[in-house]
Amino acid sequence: MKRIILYTQGDSSKRSTWSNIPYCLTQSLAKKGFSILRVNIQPNYRLKKLWDKIILPSLNKLCPSHSYDYSRSLLHRLHIQYKIIKASIRNRNIYAHIFLTFSHTNFFSTSTIMLCDWTLEEWITKRETRKPLMIEKLYFTWEKLCIERSRMVVSLFDSFAERMRLKYNNPNIVFIDQLCVNNLYEYELCETDILEKKKHSNSILFIGRDHYKEGFQKLYNVFLQLHQKNSSLHLHVIGLTDDDVEIKNSNVIFHGFLHKEVESERELFYQLLINAKVICNVNPDWAGYSSIIECMFFYTPVVVTPFPDFVKDFGSNIKFGSYYSPDMNISLDFVLDHILTHQNYKQLCINAHDAVKNRTWEKYTDKLLYSFEMLTNGSK
Repeated sequence: MKRIILYTQGDSSKRSTWSNIPYCLTQSLAKKGFSILRVNIQPNYRLKKLWDKIILPSLNKLCPSHSYDYSRSLLHRLHIQYKIIKASIRNRNIYAHIFLTFSHTNFFSTSTIMLCDWTLEEWITKRETRKPLMIEKLYFTWEKLCIERSRMVVSLFDSFAERMRLKYNNPNIVFIDQLCVNNLYEYELCETDILEKKKHSNSILFIGRDHYKEGFQKLYNVFLQLHQKNSSLHLHVIGLTDDDVEIKNSNVIFHGFLHKEVESERELFYQLLINAKVICNVNPDWAGYSSIIECMFFYTPVVVTPFPDFVKDFGSNIKFGSYYSPDMNISLDFVLDHILTHQNYKQLCINAHDAVKNRTWEKYTDKLLYSFEMLTNGSK
């Protein structure tokens, strides 16, 4: 039996770790006959507490807007390298070392795979849209070293893979396939039942945490207008609490973060998706790709920002909802109302599901392993 060591920040056997990706990936690999050895590279609690007490206060004073926490520190990097070397010595004849991060690698192995979404540099320059600080630039150098010393580097997003190829000296930076639906629903989907529920639904759904607050606020303002026209409408919010946004409204139901590891919360999450009339996230630049396509899998039409990766995958004219951005000559309340009262709403739902139904982890894993096999066989 071939063995893989998987390195993840958190317990990769838990559904709640990193948007369910480690769990879905390891389940798929196990079905293909691989033995999975798990290494948790999450920051050590005691070392982090010590670093936060001694180093962080001074860092906060010198660089108030920094994104340099303990997980970026030299101490943490050395500690993780120790764990990587220890795992390698204890486990020989490993098929692949898979790192679900761009921040660590096995410098002594030629069978390493990196699989992640963003580097810290990409996050700061593209998502936070600010100039990086000197201490952050030093960490960029570390990420560069890890990326260039890994055997194969996989970006979850095609646009970032293209930028990485231009930036890093590694010929094996690839984009395998479109992002998968991280589906943990344990029952068979019944299209007829779901469509019937959506037909009679008055639920608008928002999914997003702190960095999507701007998108939520836009939706909330429009929801107040729509509710005046249709008092049966409700707004369900996953990922935020009423305290996070300082809103008290009986027609807005905040569920906070729902842990899919907890059965009751996982069931609630999927009931909210099944009962949603529409999912809306018009946060600028990025609107939660994974949560949007998971809603689509459950036949939910979308109103979403036309961010480049989504447009590249689904086109500039989607048949399962609508794009919205402030520079469009149309209001958000009009766009949402159009979906809610669409004459052929049922077809929108079917189109949403059909657009993502083949995005399975089984297919993704097949392509990942095939690419790795071609790479390793070609180097022999």
